[in-house]
Amino acid sequence: MFDTLNKDFSRVQGTMFPGHALPWTDLSEGDNLLAVVQLTHFDCGGIAINLYLTHKLADGYTISKLLNGWGELARNSTFLANPPGSSLLQPKDDPFTANFYEVANKRHLNVLRLTFNRDNINRLKDIVSSESNVKDPTRFEVVAGAVNICAPISAGNSNSSSSTFDPFTIYIPMNLRKLVNPPVPNLVGNFISFALVHVSYEGELKLAKMVSKIRKGKKRNKEKYQGKNKVEVSGEVMEEARVFPVDINNLRLTTSLYQTVALQFKNDKDLLQFASIDLCY
Repeated sequence: MFDTLNKDFSRVQGTMFPGHALPWTDLSEGDNLLAVVQLTHFDCGGIAINLYLTHKLADGYTISKLLNGWGELARNSTFLANPPGSSLLQPKDDPFTANFYEVANKRHLNVLRLTFNRDNINRLKDIVSSESNVKDPTRFEVVAGAVNICAPISAGNSNSSSSTFDPFTIYIPMNLRKLVNPPVPNLVGNFISFALVHVSYEGELKLAKMVSKIRKGKKRNKEKYQGKNKVEVSGEVMEEARVFPVDINNLRLTTSLYQTVALQFKNDKDLLQFASIDLCY
């Protein structure tokens, strides 16, 4: 699957993934299904299962648990899942998703796919470790730092003719399942909160500084929820989380940007040292 996608993603994406599973799919016409499952057969005899769930049902962690549970059942395991999600996560009509696609079409957004391989992720980690006091930076931290340095520069918020710098905030989603008391590792739904990272001046657009700020933001959020009662936390977090739109060697992400910004982003020399960037839409 990995080799196939890397050869020509734009050509095979419609075959490999259900249309609704692509993050740039236009759902404004009302054809936004709750769930889509696609089974792909390869000539070599292998198969791939692709799953789409609307974010109103579950977050990425829940989808991962669902696939793992599905695999256990298919192998005749005695695994039984009895998640209490329905008692904690109440359904909600949220116009945010539909409005996003309407706005995206009007503003001519492009979707980029960024792929960081293991070697480049390790290079980023080495830079952060040598230039800061951050101990054992994670894959997510270094990639988030690199991308969030590039984004404001591509948008003209740095190194431009303007003498002003517009502060911005990074929202880091955090899984709360292991932090609450008692831990609920198998809870389904959107059980997350956001660590806020404020960038106030241009001098903070350095990889080591950005990763350090991300680490501190995560630490503050962890201290906020560590050991709190799970019911208390669920009531506090759900309003925030419902508006939120397997460890491997590589890390891949997608981002939506204005076309002019996407062009600058795609040609950013610093980012291209660590990631391959493809135009998806």
